[in-house]
Amino acid sequence: MRSSLDIFYFEVPCLLHCLIDFANPLKPDEFKKFWEMIPLGNESVFAVSSIYAGFTSSKFNSGDLASNLAEGLGNNGFVNLAKVQKKDAPQPTTMLYFGARTINGLPLLLEVPAVQGSNSLQVLFRVPVPPVKPLLEESLNAILSADHRKD
Repeated sequence: MRSSLDIFYFEVPCLLHCLIDFANPLKPDEFKKFWEMIPLGNESVFAVSSIYAGFTSSKFNSGDLASNLAEGLGNNGFVNLAKVQKKDAPQPTTMLYFGARTINGLPLLLEVPAVQGSNSLQVLFRVPVPPVKPLLEESLNAILSADHRKD
C-alpha cells in the first residue's frame, strides 16, 4: 500500500518547573541528604541581574523580598524548606532554601540569599545530573527575571 502522508516534526517547549511533582514535595531531611550527596561539580550559580518587580513590590507582603520569593517560587513548585536570617551580612539578608522533585524523581535544590532592597539575586543550585543545569537555569530565568517578563 502506498501513501503520500507527510511527516512533520515540531518542538513543544516545556520549562523544567512545569515538570515538578506537586503531589510529592521534597522534605527538609531529604533536602539535607541530597545536598550532601550531590557532588560539588553539579553545583552552579545563576545570576539574576534584574528581579521581576512583583518580588520587590511593596504591594505584596509589604515589599519583603524573602516572603515574596518564597511565595513566588512556591507557586512554581519549589517548596521553601528553611529560612535563616544572616546576622553577619552588611545588609539585611535572609537565606532561603528551596527543594523540588521532578515527576521522574530528580531533586532540584536551591539556596537563595534575599538581600532586602536589592534588585538582583545569586541563586546557588545543585542538580543530580549535569544536563539538568541549563534546564533549571532557563526555568529560574522565566520565574525570577524581569527581562523575561512583560508587564
